[in-house]
Amino acid sequence: MGETVWYRALCMEASKASKVMEVQIADQSGTVKLHQRLLMENNCAFGDFRIPLDWNEGLYIFNLLIKTGPDKALLYQRNLPVFNDMTETVMPSPVNLPADQTLPANSGGLNIQIQTNKQAYQRGEKISALIQVTDQNGRPVQGNFSLAVTDHGLTPLLPVAEQVKEIDYSQNPVSEGQLLFSGMIKDKETGAGKKMNLIAIFNVDEVGVNWGRSQNDGMLSFALPPFYGDREVQIRNFDLFGPSASFSVDMEPAIPNDLLQGPYSWNLPDRTAAINQYLYWSRERKRIEQIMGFGQLDLSHKTIETSTRIPDRTYPVADYIAFNSFEEFLDEVVLPARLRERKGERELRLINPNTKVWYEKAPLYLLDGYITTKEENILNLKLEEIERIDLYIDHNTLTNQFGVLGGNGVMAVYTKNRGTKLTDEDLANTFSIKGFHRSRSFTLGQGEDNDHQPDFRSVIYWNPNIQTDAIGKASV
Repeated sequence: MGETVWYRALCMEASKASKVMEVQIADQSGTVKLHQRLLMENNCAFGDFRIPLDWNEGLYIFNLLIKTGPDKALLYQRNLPVFNDMTETVMPSPVNLPADQTLPANSGGLNIQIQTNKQAYQRGEKISALIQVTDQNGRPVQGNFSLAVTDHGLTPLLPVAEQVKEIDYSQNPVSEGQLLFSGMIKDKETGAGKKMNLIAIFNVDEVGVNWGRSQNDGMLSFALPPFYGDREVQIRNFDLFGPSASFSVDMEPAIPNDLLQGPYSWNLPDRTAAINQYLYWSRERKRIEQIMGFGQLDLSHKTIETSTRIPDRTYPVADYIAFNSFEEFLDEVVLPARLRERKGERELRLINPNTKVWYEKAPLYLLDGYITTKEENILNLKLEEIERIDLYIDHNTLTNQFGVLGGNGVMAVYTKNRGTKLTDEDLANTFSIKGFHRSRSFTLGQGEDNDHQPDFRSVIYWNPNIQTDAIGKASV
């Protein structure tokens, strides 16, 4: 537990397969514990995941699914034993591992030779290796390979159980790299499926608005361009002030649950002396890291996509002299905005700098990045709560960044305490969606400045993307 698993997946049916791989880790009951989505490049994909410390000891199943046709998919499954190294029964045992003990090779009929510049190395030394790949007839093979270097003194050999099967699978079309989602649009009053001809999928932190439409029964399907990490989207009726509806969207299309439940003939391996020794060193590593504060256990990874929206005008409130109210600040500083009383209600309009004409309707309001349809949620803010105001008023800016949602300009207000002023109505129909998983780069050791710090990882080196040349060679 707490360790990182590095993996690479290669699809031999890549010519007709989807470019999207679904990876799930499930327990033997079929409960999904972890889900990743990989984008294939050069017929393969690679990723990593950390085994959480709160998982129970047991046998887990590594599942990988890729579409190979309209109604077909390949499902790869293998065992993933997880042991709890924090139990008191974990004790060091005198284990002598033979020097020539190696994992069973699966070279697919290829001859792979690895030649290093030395036979033995001291800690901190650089290793240079030459890889030579030939086929059964001795001819060089140009291709893509992965290389892992592990410490077998810390790694017990575990039996590998795996299976690959073609299954009938009509969910989700074959994807060329787009992220596909589906859901249901329902009438808020009756709960029945509702048809909408134009639905906006608004990216909270990113430029761009995507569009979809629901069928007569309320079913909605839409695609998003590829992105990494997690992203929040708001799904709205195109007419933001028109009839409301509730959205229920499946944001994590995954492997069908019945395929995850087995039955499996695989069992958790017995705790051999080698496994007990490995678990003992694993526990000691965690304790040393906690005492010395190495931070090596902090292996969480989340890709943060920064906003790329560029406003036409920005007004940082702190840059101006104090004003008594938000309305006064708008009137004296934010000149492209006009706030006036009309029929007993306040009304805000933005000016089109191209035509010098005021837009006819209220702008699109963003509060801390989220669409809010209530003008008073913006106008009732206190000036001391606001960090800055961004305006999008140029026709080209609006078209490129907001599409038709920005037909009357956009006012974005960011508060000093982000998110604290958002209401349940602002956050309605907001979903966090999972993009592609971006694998971390494998870190070699602790670095030159920390050579005194021990490194107990069992994986010493991992490179999933080694390309041999025309004569079948590669250097690492």
